[in-house]
Amino acid sequence: MNMDVITAIDNIDIAKLKMDTQFKDNEISGIFSAKANLNFKKDVLETLRGEGEIKIKDGTIWGFRPFKGLAEFLILPEFSHIVFNQGQATFKINDKRLETEDLSLISPQMTLSAIGSLGFDGGLDFDATCAFDEKYLLHSSDLRKLVTGIF
Repeated sequence: MNMDVITAIDNIDIAKLKMDTQFKDNEISGIFSAKANLNFKKDVLETLRGEGEIKIKDGTIWGFRPFKGLAEFLILPEFSHIVFNQGQATFKINDKRLETEDLSLISPQMTLSAIGSLGFDGGLDFDATCAFDEKYLLHSSDLRKLVTGIF
């Protein structure tokens, strides 16, 4: 049996919502909104298809695995304290992957832009770009260490 779902979620507090999920111990918070049009066969996640958009404001997302991995890769502990004033992405779901071409997270310290996909199996394939505020760069000891280590 095929199922069609059209949904809209508006202004959900992630810190409260996560308490009933596998993410309850992760450091994630913020106000979340989403819209999606989905189609799938009942009880068969692998058949999920659809598209939609997500938005987050005043959020910390570094406890969410894909972003935690980015901060660890860059070896920048200061990242975990960055609160994003806004973030958004449109997405498509097809072939057991969630894909986006316009992920954007904005804070006073940095803007993170990315395109790529997240597989149902947890596999990541993203190209991300971080643009840092000049004042943040000048005052960040972690970023100075990273740049000094490269050059």
